[in-house]
Parts: sequence; C-alpha cells; structure tokens
Amino acid sequence: MKYRERQVEVDAIQWFKNGDHPGDGPADLEGRVVRYFRHPYVSGTDVHSECERTWHDHGWIDVGAPTNGKTVCPGDWIISGAGGDYALKSELFEAMYEAVEPWNLVTAERDDIKAITKKWLQVCVPCDAGVSGTCTHPAEDYRPVIAALVEELRLTLQYLEAVQHYRRLAEDQVIELINRTTS
Repeated sequence: MKYRERQVEVDAIQWFKNGDHPGDGPADLEGRVVRYFRHPYVSGTDVHSECERTWHDHGWIDVGAPTNGKTVCPGDWIISGAGGDYALKSELFEAMYEAVEPWNLVTAERDDIKAITKKWLQVCVPCDAGVSGTCTHPAEDYRPVIAALVEELRLTLQYLEAVQHYRRLAEDQVIELINRTTS
C-alpha cells in the first residue's frame, strides 16, 4: 500500500542567529524558543562538522525534557506546530514545503474565483456528477447557486472596500477644511 504525506500548512521562520524567531524576544537575551547552544563537552569555538560554523553560532530547541533537544544550525527552519517547535534543515524544508500565498477574495481575479469555485464544487453530492457531468438531481444540485453566491460576495466585498476608501478621503478633506478655517 502506498501513502502520501498530508498537505499541512505550518508557520515557519528561517533561523540564522539569536532573536530571529518571533517568540524569542530581544536578540541580546536568550530566546524562549531557540535557546543558546550549551554542551559540557563541546567548546563554543569548535566548528560543527555539519555546517562548518562555530558552535557559538548555533541554537538549541528543547524537545520534551530539557535534557532532550535538537541543535539548530544557522539557516535551519523553525517550524511551529501542534506538537511544539522543531528545527528542520533547509534542504529538507525546501523539499517538503512551499510558500503559501495569501488569497484575498476582494483582489482576486474573476477567473481565479471561478477556478477555485469550480474546484470546491467538483461533485454533485446526490448523484456524484463531476463538474463536466450532467447532474440527474437538478433540484438538489446547489453548485450553480453557490458559484453565484461566491461571485456576489466578491462584488460586495469590492464595493465595501471602495466605500471605505471614499470615506477615508472624505474624512481627510473634512479635516483639511477644518484646519484651514481654524487657522
């Protein structure tokens, strides 16, 4: 039997030095997520054979108990997930993940919305007819209605955005007029 990795969105930040992770706090203090690397048998001036950087340049993430953890090399990605934070080598991260572009219904192109709506509404649930298939339950096939609602929502959001824009312009003009009349 074959398996495929589930598609999961994660929060990640590439770490290069203390303070890079947003959960760490100021760079001049030890981080709360990526801590200073310390080891009783490793000198900070020694070079780590894996990345060719001195150990002083490295961080440490606790995994479970403080005695368990993972070394963080400069350039590793820190992934924040349900199970906590963990480090992943850059090559592995790039092979497993791709950037997720934020999608905005207001600024989306009409063709993008149609394609996404089509993907959402691929199947008529009662008869399992695909997008190109003929539905045998037209009274129960809500795909056209949902597609129309998505388009109406997009237009409404564009309208509201325009109203807010003109409201800000009007407020600026009123403030300017008040400033001119009071000076």
